[in-house]
Amino acid sequence: MVRLIFRIYELFYGEPTSPPEDVIKAVIRNILDVSPEVFHLRMKYSNVADRVLDRVVENIYRTAIKVLKGRKELGYIC
Repeated sequence: MVRLIFRIYELFYGEPTSPPEDVIKAVIRNILDVSPEVFHLRMKYSNVADRVLDRVVENIYRTAIKVLKGRKELGYIC
């Protein structure tokens, strides 16, 4: 998913450049927001749901960056 975001950004701007971190995290968050698990999380634990989602987004982002750097798929990650 994160690699796809990088590729789309690259195609849109026509050069291999890294999208801002906030853009990637916002896309991940939007994708997670539509999942049924997030809906249940918000229904049960509305006061902590956003903090949990922020941590999940951060973990997904960091894991994806580690994997992409390890595989050397994207050499221009900021």
